[in-house]
Amino acid sequence: MHVVSEANLLRAYLKCATLVVEKGVRKSDMAEVQDLLCKVVLSPDDVHMFKCLVRDLESHPELVKGHQKALRAYQRHFGSITKPSYIGRLRGYPFLKPGTNDLSPVDQFEIVVNQFREAPQSSNLGMVLFHPNDIRDAFRPGYVPCLSFIDIKFRGGSLSTKFYFRSCDFAEVALFDFYHCLNIHGEIASMFAKARPGVTIAQESILWNFSRAFTYNRRRKPIEIIRMAASDILSDDVDGYAQI
Repeated sequence: MHVVSEANLLRAYLKCATLVVEKGVRKSDMAEVQDLLCKVVLSPDDVHMFKCLVRDLESHPELVKGHQKALRAYQRHFGSITKPSYIGRLRGYPFLKPGTNDLSPVDQFEIVVNQFREAPQSSNLGMVLFHPNDIRDAFRPGYVPCLSFIDIKFRGGSLSTKFYFRSCDFAEVALFDFYHCLNIHGEIASMFAKARPGVTIAQESILWNFSRAFTYNRRRKPIEIIRMAASDILSDDVDGYAQI
């Protein structure tokens, strides 16, 4: 198991990417690690800085492909033959209600907010993106959602969201996964605060659990672009991070 714990999102991404490049087991044309955990304690200033950086980089020729992939998953409400829509499944997936023929779309944000309103420390606060049919009906291996489950815990004034990934490309897509997971976390935190105004959320954190993290040896240039952009922001020397 590999563990990265940080209070800075950009530094956390770079540490994870470096770990994948340097510690990853070589497998044909890629490097891969399993069981990578990345925890970041969030602060408003750091979240703002990270989001601004991602928006500045998203149109870079080496990063635009990953940006567009993430948009299709996290913002487009309808899936395609190559990839399901993550936000579509969170906002309106037609899960079958047990014991009925009811396939009415389920808004999972609404469900967890209602649960939080009734019992903020409930252990049942979670949202699902994976469906068993994804494996049976996969049109291509990557069709099965990379982000499979989101667990939410509120304890002692601390709100933690945990994002479970089946797989993640740390060169092409991971930076944008971080960005969109931050947006999902922020929406959950905002909805929870409105649902229970008497409950104070004093601290927030995200844990990313990557069952598999990898990079293609021939497509690592995005990591170098991000590392160079970080050199203008981070106070520490970025030369220790992955160099391609």
